[in-house]
Amino acid sequence: MNPTAMSARTTSYFPWNLRALIAALALCGFANAHDCWIEPSSFRPAPKEPLKIHVWVGVDWQGEEQLRNSERIAKLVQVGAKGERPIVGLERRAPVGLMAAGDAEPVVIAYQTNSAYIELMPEKFESYLREEGLERIIGERAKLGESAKPATEAFKRCAKSLLCVGGSSGEHFTKPVGLQLELVPLSDPHAARAEDKLSVQLLFEGKPLRDVLLMALPKKEPQRIQKLRSDADGKVEFAGIGAGVWLVKAVHMERARNPGSQWQSYWAALTFEVPPAAR
Repeated sequence: MNPTAMSARTTSYFPWNLRALIAALALCGFANAHDCWIEPSSFRPAPKEPLKIHVWVGVDWQGEEQLRNSERIAKLVQVGAKGERPIVGLERRAPVGLMAAGDAEPVVIAYQTNSAYIELMPEKFESYLREEGLERIIGERAKLGESAKPATEAFKRCAKSLLCVGGSSGEHFTKPVGLQLELVPLSDPHAARAEDKLSVQLLFEGKPLRDVLLMALPKKEPQRIQKLRSDADGKVEFAGIGAGVWLVKAVHMERARNPGSQWQSYWAALTFEVPPAAR
């Protein structure tokens, strides 16, 4: 979703502060910025520690922090042993969320937006489709006779982050939390793993999604990116997921079910920090 290629057409779902943010991204050199991820002030907070839940849009761990905009937030919650609780924040301010860590337990932060809308020129649209492994959509556009036409797209962001409150972790991290497009680790990323391997499953509306490009990149060395396509069960197995902060991401696109755009995309992200002791 390249902001420099955005048409002048916007909708009521595209508030002015978001337009300004996209313009700022372009001016700051993030012309191809589209990834969205959660980066809490600490992935391993002490019990009761105040936390800031930062949400970023950018590329390769570089980007612009999002402001809280309740009109765009479909879901922003913390999910622990006692269930789901909303995360509050200050409107039109960063960070997007403010919370206090609870007792020592694993907690998942889940964030999903409603749809925003853009229009891209055909060359820009095809370029980003190739970048995200969405060649299937290029083929569909060709069959529909749309290859040389601008593309209208609605997009949702589906991000989550894993918190080890008081150093706690466990199977809680392997359970889905109900995001429309969701990346689910199949084992605790913080536990010792043979050869630092980590299996991840991609779910769309609760069901495994096959043949989607998943990428994993460490914050310290984002150029050391791993790319794998999901199998028939929506699974991939990354290797070398060692100590440090990690981002796993994926994009799914389909023909839009509702009027107003031709395509609907979903951008999933999962962030977590592997401690050195887990290696």
